[in-house]
Amino acid sequence: MLITLDFETFYGPDYTLSKMRTTDYIEDARFHAHGVGIKLNDAPAYWVSDADGIAKTLGDLPWSSAFLLCHNALFDASILAHHYGLIPRFYLDTQSMGRALYGAFCGASLNGLCEYLGLGSKIAGELIKTYGVERLDPAASAALGGYCVQDVELTYKLFAALREGFPSRELSVIDVMIRMATQPRLRLNAAKLYGALAEERSRKALAVENAGASLTVLRSRPKFAAALKALGVEPPVKVSARTGEETLAAAKDDDAFTALLEHPDERVVRLVSGRLACSSSIMETRLESLARTAARGPLPVHLSYWGASTGRASGGNRDNLQNLPRGSALREAIEAPPGETLVVCDLSSIEARGLSWLAGDTEMLDVFRSGGDPYCVMASAVYGRPITKADKAERFVGKILVLALGYGMSWLRLEQTLRKGVMGPPVVFTADDAAAMSAPPCPGLDNDTLAKCPPTLPMDAWLTHVSVCMHLVKLYRNLRYPVRQLWQDADGCLSALSAGIDTTLGAPGLSVGGGALWLPDGMPIHYPNMRRSESGEWVYDSFDGKVKGFQTHRIYGAKCVENAVQGIAAAILREQTVECLRAGLRPLLQVHDELVFSVPVAESDAARRTVQAIMSTAPAWAAGFPVSAEAGVGANYKEAKV
Repeated sequence: MLITLDFETFYGPDYTLSKMRTTDYIEDARFHAHGVGIKLNDAPAYWVSDADGIAKTLGDLPWSSAFLLCHNALFDASILAHHYGLIPRFYLDTQSMGRALYGAFCGASLNGLCEYLGLGSKIAGELIKTYGVERLDPAASAALGGYCVQDVELTYKLFAALREGFPSRELSVIDVMIRMATQPRLRLNAAKLYGALAEERSRKALAVENAGASLTVLRSRPKFAAALKALGVEPPVKVSARTGEETLAAAKDDDAFTALLEHPDERVVRLVSGRLACSSSIMETRLESLARTAARGPLPVHLSYWGASTGRASGGNRDNLQNLPRGSALREAIEAPPGETLVVCDLSSIEARGLSWLAGDTEMLDVFRSGGDPYCVMASAVYGRPITKADKAERFVGKILVLALGYGMSWLRLEQTLRKGVMGPPVVFTADDAAAMSAPPCPGLDNDTLAKCPPTLPMDAWLTHVSVCMHLVKLYRNLRYPVRQLWQDADGCLSALSAGIDTTLGAPGLSVGGGALWLPDGMPIHYPNMRRSESGEWVYDSFDGKVKGFQTHRIYGAKCVENAVQGIAAAILREQTVECLRAGLRPLLQVHDELVFSVPVAESDAARRTVQAIMSTAPAWAAGFPVSAEAGVGANYKEAKV
């Protein structure tokens, strides 16, 4: 049986999904279902109000054999599981399906998708009438019921439109992701979370105390700028993407601002550190919310299927479980249930492997297939002598080049990446490094570029560092000619997209046409309205649900290659997720290119071998892809992560 369902719930000024995590909203004492719209197979949808007895009506349905269809199943299915204890045989979600197929054109809202596909529209203006009303009178309930029934019918029609041609394996992946939220099994260690929270608050308090300025000054842009000027520092500025006007550059992503952390005047460093400490509360908020979750039970994992345009999942529920820093208390606090252990399996260097496969870079493919070390191979070319894993500093340079330069990174971005330690320990090349690599002297630079020299480095030292970075970028592009050729071919694909011409990309021959790059598993990465901008750059438009309109994005050949490689990596992991299901192993968490399972302790070694074998096997549509994976076992996520 197919059950299409939509809950309508109480919401108000301080109790709304726009201000709360989904799990907090659903599990709050104020939660109340006004009613639910239900459609059984193709029969007309009907409304069941709270007065009619929602629990009994739902309880009488055959859930063990039912397919549950919702739009935003993470919400409705979580209500069904938490408040009514009901789990269907299979979850279906038109929001997830629509986001993958049409999100770039109209977003993933029910109304947007239905209007785009000509299926009808939601009833406008009815839901807002219930805002702040905890219990509806019969007339209001009937009006809301009509609104809800329309949504249910639209969801049913939308599924019929999306289902044709949508791969069954992708439906299985959507089902897995929804079960991560509705059937959570991972435990959270509250003591570890509260301990990490206390440390985070102490760290921030100390940074603010040492800043030599009040919180009012640190949080006010004008007052903070004045404090910098008082120390003889001209405040860095940028053009606001929102207003188009010049504003203070004082965020963690502003290079000119974070460069002040290396200022020779310690007072400046402390002031900037204080500003950064008090302007971001993300880690503190995450620790607080997860600690609250720990008190309630297992961790509901909210992931958005096809959350990124390349097909990768994104984090939801404001937890952002896609961002769990290595070695952090967050990882250590995620534990297996009693009597079980976690099995974590990670795709090794999947993007570097994918880039070589797409480019047809036979030299690097041979390295991967033979079990060689690509970082040592690259470092050996850099230093002109054999580099092994024992040469840690040299190998690290090779690793940075393999992982960072494959998507066209410039020498300027490379020097910043290395100097700031974005991908590991900070690296500043010296004259000895330049000599070891036979790097030529730095050519003349214009004044704007010279101004990027950080205040803690003498100009001659920075220019030496820059000369090595320039040399490395040139060396990489000469050594990895197939990759460089792939960038050029991808630029040609962008031209073909703009002209409506079908073509292919890369050694596997990915199809390009119909406004999209088609991944080898048949799923699309869309580029609507590809065209040249007035400045001559390639740009395309994509719908942004946050602003409820289209945003223009710049793209170029190497960026297109990055999209394709990330899309292929995501497709491989989705395929492997389904294979794990067939082997009786359901993932409880996905973080980027790794899957997390929980199994009885006695079965952990067998499960580890099974998962590693599955994730070391390329899908049939990726013949020749040198897939490799590593799996580990542990009581918590940090311990199990290899």
